[in-house]
Amino acid sequence: MALHIEFEVSVGKWPNARKVVISNGLKTQTINICHPSNLREDGYEHKYRIPIEHKFTARDIAQHPDLPTLYAFLEAANATRE
Repeated sequence: MALHIEFEVSVGKWPNARKVVISNGLKTQTINICHPSNLREDGYEHKYRIPIEHKFTARDIAQHPDLPTLYAFLEAANATRE
């Protein structure tokens, strides 16, 4: 049975805040950034994947004031953009 833990945080300030869904699997963590609609059923604008050994916490993600700062943080941490 696969381990799957998922939680959501918000990045940015209203009305431009974006929902970010963080999914932890057995081998990787996926950071999914919603489209501006913030509806998960609309899919994701960007996805990043990182080995589970280097996973981020909700606080790590939510501390960023905007999406460009979050993207730079993820890329500096060698997260792979899909």
